[in-house]
Amino acid sequence: MGGSQHRARHAAAVSAAEEQALRRVHEHQRVARLQEDPRKELRRAQQGLEAAEARVTELESQVARVVAALEIRPLHATRRRLRAQSWVRSSRH
Repeated sequence: MGGSQHRARHAAAVSAAEEQALRRVHEHQRVARLQEDPRKELRRAQQGLEAAEARVTELESQVARVVAALEIRPLHATRRRLRAQSWVRSSRH
């Protein structure tokens, strides 16, 4: 067998061994995740819930500020302005 053929076979064998080792590592990781302590998963879920609730509280606060800002101008002032504008428009005809 020539040197180049030997090197090619060796490279193919090394590549196949690396792929097999990588498959074993991935399988080990999958099994480890399945065997993980359910309490850890519960803690992660609770932390996610707490983060979501904090975000909801933050957004509700922003909505309250916007609503308060919109309520600063009384509605009757807006109605008066609309009536005045409609009078101006009707007097132009």
